[in-house]
Amino acid sequence: MFSLCAAFMAACISGWLLFVMMPHYLFAIVLLMTFMTCFAGLYIPYRCTRQRLWMVMPTTNLIWSTLLSILVNGAVIAIDSSFVAEVYSMADVLDNLVRLLVAMSGLAMGVSMDFFLVHYLYAHEASEIRRLKRKASHPVGDDCNLR
Repeated sequence: MFSLCAAFMAACISGWLLFVMMPHYLFAIVLLMTFMTCFAGLYIPYRCTRQRLWMVMPTTNLIWSTLLSILVNGAVIAIDSSFVAEVYSMADVLDNLVRLLVAMSGLAMGVSMDFFLVHYLYAHEASEIRRLKRKASHPVGDDCNLR
C-alpha cells in the first residue's frame, strides 16, 4: 500500500511540473494520452497472451507501458511545438526539452506503476477483500436473531 501511495505522489509531482511548464490544453492532452497509453501498454499484452493465467503481470509490461507513454507524449509535444512560430535559441530549446522529458518520464512511470500495483493488489488480495466484504455485509451478533 505504501508503494501505491509513493507511485501516486510521484505521478502527482511530475504532473504538477508538466502543468507549470505547458499550456493547459497541451497538459490535458498529455495527461489523457498518458492514461490511455499506460493502460494499453499494461493490459493489452496481459489480455492477448497467456499472462492472465499467471495472475501477475510481468514487469516488462510496466517498462513497455512507460516507454509507449513517453513516445506518444513526445510525439504530441513535437507536433504541437512544430506549430510554434517563435524562434528560440538552441540552449533554451534543449533546456526546455530536457525538463519536459524528465517530467513526462516521471508521470508515465508513476501512472504505469499505479496501474501495475492496483492490479497486483487485486490479484493477491482479492480473496481477503471478498472475505472482509462478506464480513461487513453480514454482521455477527444477536441483533439478527431477535425474531
